[in-house]
Amino acid sequence: MRKQFFGIFSLLLLISAELFSQNKKDFVPYNVVVTQGNYRTVAVSKENRTREKLLLLGNELEEQNKNTYQIYILVFDDEKAAKLYSKIDNLSASEHNFYAEHYIATYWKSPSARHDFTIMLDGMNGSIEKIDYKDSIKTNDSESSETKYEATATDDTIGKMVSTIFFLWIVGLIVVLCLWKKFRYKVWFEFFVALFLGFFGVQKFREKKIGLGVLYIFTAGCFYIGWFIDVIRYFIAAIRNKPILPVETTYTPKQELITFDDVSELPVVQPLGLILQGSEVCHFSENANYVEIKNVVVGRRTSGGGRSTRIFGIRVSAGSAYSQSVRDNIAIKTPGTFSITSQRVVFSGMKGAFNKKLSDITALTGYDDGIGFQFNDKHFVIQMENAPLAQAVLSLLLSASQN
Repeated sequence: MRKQFFGIFSLLLLISAELFSQNKKDFVPYNVVVTQGNYRTVAVSKENRTREKLLLLGNELEEQNKNTYQIYILVFDDEKAAKLYSKIDNLSASEHNFYAEHYIATYWKSPSARHDFTIMLDGMNGSIEKIDYKDSIKTNDSESSETKYEATATDDTIGKMVSTIFFLWIVGLIVVLCLWKKFRYKVWFEFFVALFLGFFGVQKFREKKIGLGVLYIFTAGCFYIGWFIDVIRYFIAAIRNKPILPVETTYTPKQELITFDDVSELPVVQPLGLILQGSEVCHFSENANYVEIKNVVVGRRTSGGGRSTRIFGIRVSAGSAYSQSVRDNIAIKTPGTFSITSQRVVFSGMKGAFNKKLSDITALTGYDDGIGFQFNDKHFVIQMENAPLAQAVLSLLLSASQN
């Protein structure tokens, strides 16, 4: 399952990279060199001295300045030439020729409805191509055009990045909703729920933290800080394959008679997260689940002489009928580690933890996927992968202690 989610995540990253690279192709970068009132000079790289690139630049300037009242922009393909505008009235002959050679375009917008972009591929002394724009929104806004121009210089790139992120969020949301029913308790699914729905506190509601969930809804994930922490927390849990949420499944223990003919000697293993005491030896240790079985209502069954129909997704009943609850065993699983040593049995977890001597065991129940322990009036069910081996080890230890 982790491979599938890694595949989906990699696909989203590839889509994002492709969209951003396509957006980047339509963008002609430039530097603002001189600013004098409503007049500016900008410099582009020499590779952008083509009609196609300058047309893109013209569209870019037109979009960025659609709400600007008045502006005059001179485009150069050399930054030194763009700087000469600051002393335009005092240029030498050589400076004037250099200025004219690298002056390649002009964007002009005035209150008198003039709005055009002029391309001069051969400089001021060459041919001229003029492009007229339909006048965009005009305003007598009191803000200076300088402030507006600088503010909009990066708006196009930022807008495209936001659009890409929003597109990825929509795709991820669709993936989460499609996989909700089947994989809602898988660790990587929990991570994607926190990533794409964390702003609305969905992960907090699933953790039974209703108050925090409501707070997340009205504060956009506690101003994104809480959401970011949750994403990191769920990502680490997914990497370690340790779910944060209790895993609920329908569970019916099946008692099974285990034979121990294949286990004649006690194995010696390294304990998982358990510190041995003195001469104590560990004979079994692996990841396991504490299983808390609850009988809860999972649905309702309606019977009687009435009839029912569904209207716009709502079931409407007529006539005499009565409803009966349908109950089933639901197991809430808490992950942890289970170890059997020469002296005790230990389960370490967030819930259902115990550390008991072998002599404290009053009864054992063997299942095909776990063991039930009875310590006086307390009962614990531990589910594990190698339950038969654990039962065999316990049988040998208890037999040895009795002899």
